Amino acid sequence: MQRLSLVLVLVFGAFGVLLAQQKITGTITDDAGEPLIGASILVEGTTTGTVTDFDGTFALTVPDGGERLVVSYTGYASQTIPLTSSTAYQIILQEGVQLTDVVVTALGITRSEKSLGYAVTEVDGDDVTKTQENSVVSALSGRIPGAQINNSNSGLGGSANIILRGATSVTGSNKPLFVVDGIPIANDNNNGANAAVAAGGRDYGTTAQDINPADIASISVLKGGAAAALYGSRASNGVILITTKSGKARKGIGVTVNSGVTFNNVAVLPDFQDQYGGGYTQEFSTFEYDPDVHPAEWASFDGQFIPEYYADESWGPEMDGTLVRHWDSWYPGENFGELRPWSPNPDNVRDFYDTGVSFDNNVAIAGGNEQTLFRLSYTNSSNAGVYPESKLNRNTLNVNATQQLGSKFEATINGTYVNTRGEGRPAIGYGGFGNAINVQSNFNEWFQRQLDMDRLRDYKQPDGTPRTWNIRSPTNLDALYWESPYWVVYEDRGNDNRDRVYGNLSLKYEVMPGLSITGSARTDYYNFQVHDRLAARSAANIPYAERLDVTNRENNFELIGSYTANFSSEFSLDAQLGGNLRQDEYSSVRSKSSGGLSVPGIYTVETSVDRPERNDFQSQKEVQSVYGRLGLGWRAMLYVDLTARNDWSSALEAGNNSYFYPSISSSFVFSELLENSFISFGKIRAGFATVGNDPAPYQTRQTYGASNPYGSFPTFAVPNTQAKFDLVAESITTWEAGIDMRFFNDRLGFDVTYYDIQSRDLIIDLGVSGTSGFSNVTTNAGLLTNKGVEVQLYGTPIQTENFTWNARINFASNENQVVELAEGQDLLSLGSYGTQFVAQTGQPYGTLIGLGYERNDAGQKVVDEDGFPILASNLNFGSVFPDYTGGIINDFEIYKFRLGTVVDFRKGGVVYSVSNRWGTNSGLLASTVGKNANGVDVREPVSEGGGILVDGVTEDGQPNTTYVNAQDYFGGLRNFREEFTYDASFIKLREISLGYDLPGSWLENNFVANAAISVFARNVAILHKNTPNIDPETSVTNGNVQGFENGQNPSVRSIGMKLRLGF
Repeated sequence: MQRLSLVLVLVFGAFGVLLAQQKITGTITDDAGEPLIGASILVEGTTTGTVTDFDGTFALTVPDGGERLVVSYTGYASQTIPLTSSTAYQIILQEGVQLTDVVVTALGITRSEKSLGYAVTEVDGDDVTKTQENSVVSALSGRIPGAQINNSNSGLGGSANIILRGATSVTGSNKPLFVVDGIPIANDNNNGANAAVAAGGRDYGTTAQDINPADIASISVLKGGAAAALYGSRASNGVILITTKSGKARKGIGVTVNSGVTFNNVAVLPDFQDQYGGGYTQEFSTFEYDPDVHPAEWASFDGQFIPEYYADESWGPEMDGTLVRHWDSWYPGENFGELRPWSPNPDNVRDFYDTGVSFDNNVAIAGGNEQTLFRLSYTNSSNAGVYPESKLNRNTLNVNATQQLGSKFEATINGTYVNTRGEGRPAIGYGGFGNAINVQSNFNEWFQRQLDMDRLRDYKQPDGTPRTWNIRSPTNLDALYWESPYWVVYEDRGNDNRDRVYGNLSLKYEVMPGLSITGSARTDYYNFQVHDRLAARSAANIPYAERLDVTNRENNFELIGSYTANFSSEFSLDAQLGGNLRQDEYSSVRSKSSGGLSVPGIYTVETSVDRPERNDFQSQKEVQSVYGRLGLGWRAMLYVDLTARNDWSSALEAGNNSYFYPSISSSFVFSELLENSFISFGKIRAGFATVGNDPAPYQTRQTYGASNPYGSFPTFAVPNTQAKFDLVAESITTWEAGIDMRFFNDRLGFDVTYYDIQSRDLIIDLGVSGTSGFSNVTTNAGLLTNKGVEVQLYGTPIQTENFTWNARINFASNENQVVELAEGQDLLSLGSYGTQFVAQTGQPYGTLIGLGYERNDAGQKVVDEDGFPILASNLNFGSVFPDYTGGIINDFEIYKFRLGTVVDFRKGGVVYSVSNRWGTNSGLLASTVGKNANGVDVREPVSEGGGILVDGVTEDGQPNTTYVNAQDYFGGLRNFREEFTYDASFIKLREISLGYDLPGSWLENNFVANAAISVFARNVAILHKNTPNIDPETSVTNGNVQGFENGQNPSVRSIGMKLRLGF
């Protein structure tokens, strides 16, 4: 409390200083003399500012000691204007794209970039809408140094995962906090536990997707603890700070219309083999007519070749055109009894997918005067996915308004309503056998290469049962394992709906120039509903209906005082003092029919034959906070920034529920000491911060989960994990230092940051003896570190009257290590599906371990007497997190044309591919065919020169010379997880966009004020990858567990165009 008292004394002491004032006026125009309406004027180092009116004029009272004005306007290069004895200024802004001198920082405070003692990355709102990407997270790919972004490729609205500067918690959240106009935004997913390890379910996306890119004015990414300390525990992993568009003072009302269409096609599919068809053996069987079993009209079928329909692998006969009875020739209809060639269908998987079409339309109305500013926008995004019959429709209504109430009060309201409705989303991971089937997993792992997709479209018999390629026999047409993929599309469908409202109401009172008090009430609420179903496949199969209902609400009530002052011409002060009350409520109800449905074809829980299964969960949490910030400046070149915050969390017990975390950062702008230098800007900075990270509710007290009733009696279950009463918040300490330099009037520059992050008192579940009645206990233990470097290089290599080239390269490396866990424990398994995702002492967090090859000291594979590799256990395959990431961004302006490209790259990290594992086992992939060293097809018998020779040595060290049957070899490889764990490095051409601004002369005497048209492509090409058959950028969840691929839905390449009209 002594440290907090010191902050209070400093801040309130500063509030008592009275300021002298100077009133200035001026006009801001472009280089053609046209007034710029709504241009921003800010007294550097303060929050004192204003905007220009209809005539481009402004009036401003400057606090004593103010030395410079920072003037900015969208699409124009900002200027810093020295204040003189003059009271009138004529300022001309030039069009251009330059680094901003003013950035939005913690608590939404606009600050001079030179005063920041930590790294901040700014992204313009126009950059995230260039290619009509509806996910804000995905749109940031390649643009943020130190950000690892994984896209799930799970279909429409799939999850996108972002981590800044590595993982800082073992079991807690590693996601950054999203803040929109001061409103903390939940970024949840509700995909279920199976999705976390690629074991099934559907991907409904993360709730940050409710942020509408069309409404974004700018994004500030705050990565350091010093930048995030004022936002509390959830900001321990950084902050994605989003400012939405607002109205500007202007004559009349401005209307902007944006309309675009995007065409989406499958980009990456496995490299399938097209030499051998379905079956377990390379020989057809022949139909043998039996008059006691078969109808008399089947007598003519005697001797016809019959494939192994019941096989879901492709080790069958070579596809050489032999006439055979295909699966559909046994179903009544026009194909009954038909013989067709046994031939490949190379594009059968690609033929399953559609060309997806997305329409995005936005209309915004904005305007205002010196008293009122407002903007109202509506956006509709209507998407038909590449997965057949999948749809996603999103409607967004946003309002942002500010009203001056007399000379002292200012009221602000902003709010957003979003409705997202999905239909027919594809399943993800390894589903089936009582769960929703992932069709792509079926194609990749259990399929037959000769199948004709057009014939599979007729998926249902007249009695409603499936028509399937995987029949048991000519006399039993039931599926042995799988139905037609179109049965899954049309019968095993789900739909989901999310309604969301988030908004802010604030009232600001200006006590005197430089001193203000603001009260705010903020809310974020959503309700998410899922209706899913599994259709009856046969008389023995039990269909079900399932429903999920999730409600999440967060309220924040905040009071903050802000004070800015300049003392003489040398010293400046900028301070805030505030308090916040946060209230969280969450509830979920999952119910599922039992015993079938009382009304066939009516898929609701209410039609359950037996009592439905039901699982309820509710939680509440409250965090009370006080915080303060003090910023000091000297001669506009030396700055010190202090913050302090204390939280009281209801998730912790009394005595442990209060935790204090401070920060200090500083910057020195040494270029202020240089005169007539080619160095236009130079700054060094350093910062230290400690941030707390409290747990989710109910980890300190034992709770009991409701189970299915026993008869008429309710039942409750004791969880496997024992709660710990004295649990405390995790503590994350960050050191960082950096240098920012620019040369030749900002034509060239670089920014380098080094950071060191230590996470202590990690909240983890430790294994305990079963005699305790529990398998785990939640406790504080361990140390996790991240050390890294972030680099940005930027410049304008060419700048002429009609041609400008702006370039930016960002690079970041991160070294993560689990230094310790708990006494007596050096490994913690966090997820498993074929391999384990673990935290292991001495290794990076997120290491994959599993079964692999026994090797000798020289690294050679060791084989047994049959020539087959010997299995070894608990091998370390490496971390799923990359060694370094980066992006290359180029923007060209040629006359009225704008060309932009984004390249995204990643080096290191691993991914375990179940598609490759089972696709190899089933003989589906191209890697299972070809010639061996003998020049013979590997699928030929070993006795005839075929088979596989493993490159290795025998147990006595002699070179291996024994060939293995190909089917046995590739089938046996499924046990060697090492074989299917790959380097996840990639280089991607992420974006290309080409825009054209229509000349003003074309629009003269027209009600259209401005217009632009553009074409674009997204996910254009993978320029390099090391993962066969899959896109290395895969994520099946938004949680901590990454690096598992299983039946990855194909990534999508997008091409589109859009039109913008201004009125």
